[in-house]
Amino acid sequence: MEIPPSDYRYWAFISYSSKDRSWGRWLHRAIETYGVPAQLVSHPTPIGHPAPRRFQPLFRDRDELPASADLSVQIEEALRVSRYLIVVCSPNAAQSRWVNKEIEIFRRFDRHNRILAIIVEGEPNTGDDRECFPPALRSCEPIAADARPQGDGKADAKLKLLSGMLGVNFDALKQREARRQIRRLQATVAAAALIGLSLAGMAWYSNHQRIKAVAARKQAESILEFLLYDLRDKLEPVGRLDIVREVQQRVDAYYRELGVEKGDAAILRNRSIAFDNQGQSLSAQGDLRGALKAYRDSLAITQRLAAADPTNTARQRDLFLGFNHVGDTLRAQGDLPAALAAFHDGLAISQRLAGSDAGNLDWQRDLSFSHDRIGDVLREQGDLPAALAEFQSSLAIAQHLAKSDPASSAWQRNLSVGYDRVADVLSAQGDLPAALKAFHEALAIAQRLAGSDPTNVEWQRDVTVSLDGIGDALREQGDLPAALKAFKDSLLIAQLLADKDPSNAGWQRDLSVSLNNVGDVLRAQDDSPGALKAFEEALAIRKRLVGSDPTNADWQRDVSVSQEKIGDVHLAQGDLPAALESFRDSLAIARRLAEADPADADLQHDLSVSQEKIGGVLREQGDLPGALKAFKEALAIAQRLAEADPANADWQRSLWINYSRIAAISEQMGSPDAADWWRKAFDKISEMKQQGTLSPADQHFIDEYRQKLHPPAASANSL
Repeated sequence: MEIPPSDYRYWAFISYSSKDRSWGRWLHRAIETYGVPAQLVSHPTPIGHPAPRRFQPLFRDRDELPASADLSVQIEEALRVSRYLIVVCSPNAAQSRWVNKEIEIFRRFDRHNRILAIIVEGEPNTGDDRECFPPALRSCEPIAADARPQGDGKADAKLKLLSGMLGVNFDALKQREARRQIRRLQATVAAAALIGLSLAGMAWYSNHQRIKAVAARKQAESILEFLLYDLRDKLEPVGRLDIVREVQQRVDAYYRELGVEKGDAAILRNRSIAFDNQGQSLSAQGDLRGALKAYRDSLAITQRLAAADPTNTARQRDLFLGFNHVGDTLRAQGDLPAALAAFHDGLAISQRLAGSDAGNLDWQRDLSFSHDRIGDVLREQGDLPAALAEFQSSLAIAQHLAKSDPASSAWQRNLSVGYDRVADVLSAQGDLPAALKAFHEALAIAQRLAGSDPTNVEWQRDVTVSLDGIGDALREQGDLPAALKAFKDSLLIAQLLADKDPSNAGWQRDLSVSLNNVGDVLRAQDDSPGALKAFEEALAIRKRLVGSDPTNADWQRDVSVSQEKIGDVHLAQGDLPAALESFRDSLAIARRLAEADPADADLQHDLSVSQEKIGGVLREQGDLPGALKAFKEALAIAQRLAEADPANADWQRSLWINYSRIAAISEQMGSPDAADWWRKAFDKISEMKQQGTLSPADQHFIDEYRQKLHPPAASANSL
């Protein structure tokens, strides 16, 4: 699939395993800094494009990727707009599914003859542990350079790749390079002689300073290499905070002892990148406080650089990314107002960049992402109208991008995701017809993409997301048969993905969610056996996931949810002992998670709900003291939540429900406290009515509670 020459943004995409990062860096620098011989500049290359003075820019994922919700989309787009694919081949690359996937994507564009390979380790086409070619490369027969000492060596391997890109004979290019090196050497010798004569009188002092400067530069380069390229890998193992301290000490020593000029823009940007890497590593470890400090340190430097050169769009975009990283971390910490402010700062920059060059699609995409981030925060804050406006703004940009290049699968996929976001908010607002329309728009695009390449698992998953949205909306409308069909269609795809890659935890979890969706509809249709079967299959998957990583709190919570769903079915079937056992299993997990993270309101609410369900079963079994104890524990949690967030209607409703349950049991037990509990329930529900948070379906409870109270007390609190 050829695109117009003007649409290409990169001369080559360098694909390599993360374990071969040093080779990727070397190759990136070696090719971008190579000066094409003057006689070859503007001559047509094998792909028909005129040879440049330098092969710039090249794409290397570490430097080029934006802050995106979906990096796979950006990788595919970068491959589409790259003239060549250069694969760094080694046993590491041969075992890397990401390298193999990048080759597969590039081959889909019918550019098999533009794949170049450079062997840095291992052997080609051996089929064993020494194999250096990824599977997708073995049938391409690419131009291959051999950088190993026993092969071409690094210098000749680089020239061999360049000769392939230029379309000239390797030996001829090598001879040109040799002659150029001789000329450079002659010029260097002449310059050195002149400098030697001019510095002859400086003797020992000059020599001392030169040695000191060289040593400082070498140490500086070593530190910067460590910071910018090795930090993230060294921090991957959980708990390696000692590496963070080690790095910071080296940075401080570098600036303090070597006396490097801190005002130098290149050095400042390197330090900013180092802080950013540190933030990403700490964030991955769950140290959000440390990550936020690192991101803010990076942002402070970026702001200084951007202010010093306001017309430099690259620095403005660095600033945009910096605000987004800070905002993402604040959002993860739950500080939504501060996150929103950071995202708005990023939005202002992306708007300026997009406005300065409407034809720059990358800046349009950044603007779309800014609207999405702001919309996500607004939705979490409960401001659905404002969230919808942001998502619709993002959708409008996605529609423009998709229309500008209908053949771009990346833009098409962004459009599908945009429709899904808008549909989610419309559904939450209760506008189910509009939500269904948007979900179907998303589904149509996702199905076209998935149909064009059935092997693309990301596109297959997009189909399941849209189907799940449609199923949820149909269930809300009460159309259970149609909802069940949508969920079963989604389940079929989720099952295929999970079967295709059993080791993929994401696919396995998606499968468990699909099973739960089907089970929920079957339960609503009173098909308890069918619902129980679906829930138990989901539970089995989730238990396997927890077994593979017992430290994963999200998977632990998934198991708790599944146990609760199974308990609900047993309760509906009248099997109280089985229901109680499932609820207690759920409670045990909920308690561990809540105790591990007392600040997480959702986990605390989970614990409250588990106590309520156990209380309900014990009450059905006639164990009133046990039921009363469970409901009082649920109430204590609800009170803490309501005090921490008085505006949260869910927490207030939980208070009212538990007051009424405790009152009813106290009354059954003949307790004199029953009247006090009815009073609390009546006061809370009255307050909710005045605040407008009481649903019409619950209005009748007011009269019921009034009857429980003595007439004078009821009159004093009449509405």
